[in-house]
Amino acid sequence: MANPFFLSQNYIKADDTITVSSGNATKARLYDQNKTLQWQSVGETSESGYNTSIEIVFYEGLIATNRIFDTLVLQNINLKQFKLQWWNGSSYVDISEFSFTANALTTMRVKLTSAVTTSKIKLLMQSTITANQEKKIGQFWCLKETFELTEGRHNHIRADYKDGGNYRLASGTLETFTLFKKYAANIDFELLTLASIVLFKALYDTDENFTFYLNYSDDLDAIYNVVWVNTFNYDEDTLRGYFKLSMTIEEQ
Repeated sequence: MANPFFLSQNYIKADDTITVSSGNATKARLYDQNKTLQWQSVGETSESGYNTSIEIVFYEGLIATNRIFDTLVLQNINLKQFKLQWWNGSSYVDISEFSFTANALTTMRVKLTSAVTTSKIKLLMQSTITANQEKKIGQFWCLKETFELTEGRHNHIRADYKDGGNYRLASGTLETFTLFKKYAANIDFELLTLASIVLFKALYDTDENFTFYLNYSDDLDAIYNVVWVNTFNYDEDTLRGYFKLSMTIEEQ
């Protein structure tokens, strides 16, 4: 069974100042939580030099801020040679662990050896998996891992938002349809130690969006920006000395 990961909110969001070398009309697709729709460059199919760029200056509301991150995820990309840089206060510096010359993955996750603290980052792109095409990105995640739950067991039940209605065909027949809009889940955790309960309580007390990633190895697309919607509550199995906790989360 996959270990659940709990991470910060995605630091790439609407508050930030995002400057792209082209494709300004689609830059909101970098963080809109719809990996199918892509940001794409415009008129930048050349594969000579790092001429395509995305610069992200971090903000919280209207206030420029530093972010600490150690996890990067790209979804639904057409990028072969590219690299990420961080601002050290006077110049941009390459992140060696996020520098690629022959990438063939359309979705990828990189956990950095050491966390980076910075006010802005820049993604530089040179070539594409499908040669001489526009550069494309479905989602760009910049995150700080909070904790990985490595103990106990859990039962993850999807309960996605539903919407729908009825419509009448030209023939007069009434049809019913259902739309599944956003991720939601009920998760029961069992056989937890008190140390894990403390971690969950700290996550709950932040009262902020966070990122839930159920399975790094088998499904890199199973990543969601969520809120914890039910009241924090846990039970203790005094006989065995373990705890259990139920969490309801919904995508934002």
